Amino acid sequence: LSDMMGLLGAGVRSVRAGARAVPRRAGSSSAPPPPGTLQPPNGFLFGEPPNGVRAKGGYELPMEILFAGIALFSVALCMRPDQSPRTWAREVAKAEVAASKAE
Repeated sequence: LSDMMGLLGAGVRSVRAGARAVPRRAGSSSAPPPPGTLQPPNGFLFGEPPNGVRAKGGYELPMEILFAGIALFSVALCMRPDQSPRTWAREVAKAEVAASKAE
């Protein structure tokens, strides 16, 4: 019985020792940035003052062109004519019915 209590006590001690380990930041595999590298908050949204001149990033114009192209393609795709076999067969059937009524 004393052997089991000794093993149990050793197990509890090892679990407690693991719980006291230095906690890591959640979702991060790297160390936090060194002090002094982050910019302090300046009170503006995204750090940009209102009515200020904003320099565009080099990626913004290509992204705007890409999104405009996707929007135009989506509108054109929605407005394309229906060319399904069912539509073609319906038109042929209507023409045959109209021809048979004319006779």
